[in-house]
Parts: sequence; C-alpha cells; structure tokens
Amino acid sequence: MSDRLDVANVKINQVFQTEIDDASADKLCLWMSNVLISWSILRVLARLAGKPMPAPLTLDDFNRLNDLSIKNGALAKLTDGDSKDGFVTNHEKCAEAVGLTGYKKEYVRFSKDKKGNVEVTPVLNLLSWGSIVELRDEGKHSLVATGWYKADGKFYLEVRDPWPKTNDTRFDCARGMTQRFEKGKWVDSRSIEFYGWFYRIGSSPKWVV
Repeated sequence: MSDRLDVANVKINQVFQTEIDDASADKLCLWMSNVLISWSILRVLARLAGKPMPAPLTLDDFNRLNDLSIKNGALAKLTDGDSKDGFVTNHEKCAEAVGLTGYKKEYVRFSKDKKGNVEVTPVLNLLSWGSIVELRDEGKHSLVATGWYKADGKFYLEVRDPWPKTNDTRFDCARGMTQRFEKGKWVDSRSIEFYGWFYRIGSSPKWVV
C-alpha cells in the first residue's frame, strides 16, 4: 500500500503454533499469545531501565518456554514435553515462564461508538507503548496485534496469526474483523470480540508499568 503510514510496530519472528514440539501444537494459540505479550512487556521494562531489550523469540525459544510452561503449571500436562490439549490453566504462570512477574491478565470486550465503529483506542495506546495485545475470537482462536497503521484513510492493526491455515495479517479497526490477503485482495476472516493484555498488579490506573 503506497499510502500506508505505520505508527507503531513491535518486530517479532513469524513462528506458527504447528511448528512447536508439542503433541497439541495445533491448540497453542492462546499460550503463544500470552508468551508474546509477556516478552513485549519485558522489552518495555528493559527500554525504560536503559538496558538491552530481549531479542525476538525464535522457534527454539518457544520450544523451551513450552516445556517451562508445562513444568510450572501454566499449561495442562500430558507428559513432561507435551501439554494436554494446549490448555492454558494459568495466564499469569505463562508470563512467569517468560520471566515476567507481578502481572495479571485481563480481557476486555470491544465496545462500539454511536456510529457502530469498534472502540480500539486502549489497544492503540498499548501498542504505541510497546505491549503486544491478544485478539480473541471467543471460544475459537487467539491472534496477536503487534502494531497499528493507517492506509486507505482507515486504521488497521498489524496482526500475526499463529495458525498457518488462515495467517490473518491485519485487523479492520472500524469493523472488528481480521483479514488476510488472498488473490490480490483483502478477505474477511474472523470477528473479534475481546482483546487481552497484562497489567502490572497494583498499578493505578491499570497499566503495563
């Protein structure tokens, strides 16, 4: 898009959930979202402290963190190296496996303004600060927003989809819909009802630091 204007973007490696060494890899979307959000907040904290920021996570990192999450009870356990159905038993322990402590997960339902547009300002604020945000197609799938931009006179979220068969890459902020680029055009994919984020326990108002 020639008129695209990027406002904020957290650079991550594209790793699909199906690549992870887990018997239930096809069900790890929520866990991956928690891991990526936690990692991004560690980057924010390092930046504020004037320290080197953690490098983008690799497949090896996800495999290591998957085992740690099974060990610490963040993921339901089938074996020492495999989760049971990719079920997240504790969001906060997912963060702790990454190294982020003292934070709590919160889900917020997207509201709409009088014109029917989705209210995304809180998400834009989080992304501008450097915190990745989960986009939740309730009961079905979790993706992450890593940034936001303006194109064609509209605002979009940059999306990374852990599920390779859909691989959605943007979120229409006005309609609350993820999209993927197919055969030269954008195609609607998932309606998003909630966004998820981690805030520091004790912060007032709730925030990431």
